[in-house]
Amino acid sequence: MDLQPTLNIKSYNNQELDYFHVSQASPCLDMIATPLEGDARLDLSIVDFGSMVLIKRRNSSAAIEQYQFAKHVLAIQLPVANGESVEHFQSLLGGLSHSPFLTAGARAHWTIPADMWLYQLHIDARWLEEILGPQAMSDYIELSHAASRKAYDRQALFAAASACEYMLANGMASATQGKALMPHQLHNMITDILLPCIMSDIGDNKTTTRQKILGKALNYVHEEFARPLSLETLAQASSTSVRNLQIVFKQELGISPGSYIQQFRLHRFRHFLADASSVTEAAYAAGFKHLGRLTERYARVFKNNPSSHLSQVMQTHFQLGSLLDMDNVS
Repeated sequence: MDLQPTLNIKSYNNQELDYFHVSQASPCLDMIATPLEGDARLDLSIVDFGSMVLIKRRNSSAAIEQYQFAKHVLAIQLPVANGESVEHFQSLLGGLSHSPFLTAGARAHWTIPADMWLYQLHIDARWLEEILGPQAMSDYIELSHAASRKAYDRQALFAAASACEYMLANGMASATQGKALMPHQLHNMITDILLPCIMSDIGDNKTTTRQKILGKALNYVHEEFARPLSLETLAQASSTSVRNLQIVFKQELGISPGSYIQQFRLHRFRHFLADASSVTEAAYAAGFKHLGRLTERYARVFKNNPSSHLSQVMQTHFQLGSLLDMDNVS
């Protein structure tokens, strides 16, 4: 598979983008994000290599991000290369659909902490297999099965993060100089990122009960948010009691299940407004059956009334590589 002849570089700094603008500007990336409080802003540096997109990003507040990747796209999340970041990264949710090493076509959700720099890679698995070979790709799949992020070797994560930093710097420098990277250069850099992880030992950490409960609860909210959701129904879907469900959310996310449901619906409401013919239509689609104080809550989070965002779709787009084309979702 040939690389695109040029690099497409986009950098965003000073927390000028929120999740709505990121998703509207990237229609090829199927992502639903829920800040755990208010409206998160993102610092992003993006290098588009054609067959791979490398992102360095930081959130102003914690969020849950749900992804559906195209059938030939795999995704990886890594910390930046310092001991504190690697240690924090390993304490994030792991197992179930939270794995930082996702296989092609995966549907998953990641917990994004506040004020922590992370790397995110979206890679064409067909191109990657040509570089690594089928055995290495098989070994990569084993990475996605680890029950906890604590199972990954800390030194391997550090080495992979260092290689990401090197790739980002080279991509930016190439674009500034107007010179495309040679295929062998990109091959070497992606190998330096993945091989330390593929070749390292994976610990025998088991998926915790809390991970299972939270994973089931998040999946249920994401699928059923438009319907009435009681804590009793959510607890039953998560195979636990209401009390334990509340404890799990507080321990893992720092908020109650009810607060998460309200945040999820509020941010879905913001997205639905862009295509709705009325505020009421968008509100009902997001699961708000009683409008009541919705306008007040919305204005407090988004600094505008819902009507000001009605049928408001961004006209400027940046495309994160043709490999992310969602027409190829299985």
